[in-house]
Amino acid sequence: MRTTHGLIGLLVVALAALVVALAFHTFSLPQEMDTVAAEDETLDDPELKLDDVELVEVTGDNDFEPVFGETADGPGDYGPWNSRLMIAYSDDGLNWERTNQIVSDQADVPDLAIDEDGTLYLYYTAWELASSTVVNTTHVAISEDNGETWTFKFLELNGIEENVGSALVDPDIHILEDGTFRLFLTYDPHDDAGARSHVFESEDGIHFDLIGEAFSATENRFVLDPSALQVDDGWIIFAGGGKGNWYGTSDDGLTFTSAESVEIFYDGRQYMMANGIVVDDGYRFYTFANGQSEIVSFWSDDGVEWEGEQIVLDVDESSGLESEHVKDPAVIQLANGTYMMIYKTTMP
Repeated sequence: MRTTHGLIGLLVVALAALVVALAFHTFSLPQEMDTVAAEDETLDDPELKLDDVELVEVTGDNDFEPVFGETADGPGDYGPWNSRLMIAYSDDGLNWERTNQIVSDQADVPDLAIDEDGTLYLYYTAWELASSTVVNTTHVAISEDNGETWTFKFLELNGIEENVGSALVDPDIHILEDGTFRLFLTYDPHDDAGARSHVFESEDGIHFDLIGEAFSATENRFVLDPSALQVDDGWIIFAGGGKGNWYGTSDDGLTFTSAESVEIFYDGRQYMMANGIVVDDGYRFYTFANGQSEIVSFWSDDGVEWEGEQIVLDVDESSGLESEHVKDPAVIQLANGTYMMIYKTTMP
């Protein structure tokens, strides 16, 4: 017989785990959503309607239509159910100009890759879709014209037993020199070891096969939102869910050895590694902090020691398109040298 104190202890542990998970993203099974999306809650300014906002152009060859202008109910204050993906550009990766274009609403955790032909692949986790009742799933949007138009596609993720474990979320995408797509996702198989990073590979960016578990932490802790980067002597990976950033290293980019967690600070505040890129003189990581409104860049010449650079983007609530914060930046350098960022904000 389980005592009352034992039940309370289990509830406390479960609640603590839920709070940690929601601080990053939602790890439930993909599920049918019966809740009708709320009426247009996107814009507070009555003079600024969605008809006046520039949405990205969606091509006709889509598997689904992204959601625009509607929030949905979710299990917390913030998550993909009330998040929005938007676009900014930069000449140097530090100073950014918004386009005020909406890629999708009810969308979260974006990541970008570009192939040798200049085709962009935007992976993200969506809550509701306009043409589907399944929620909390990861998809891809593809652009062959530097983000002028997008085609939205379902992913096929093979190797995970259906209806077992959590949803596959928090995409981190890489295109290797041989053209292979390598995709890291957060997944909890419900085996009492917690959520952790798994790696998939694909030849076309849509149909993926599970390679295996890529990264986990000690003590059965949550390992959320992976962000890997290929460096001179192998690969590094950062993930959330612990104190600071979980950190790991790998020779092959498939299996990472857990190292000490990394705490990085800017202006006295601790930040979480979100997306890394290679730059001429080293590496740059874009970061955010829960409870803060801005995205901050950090630079390193070796991928080990990181130096804060500057706030690269802060929330702009005056536009009527953003609120609370900007975070989860995905950055890529286009063929013309311009940098493109897809970032998340909360829908007003």
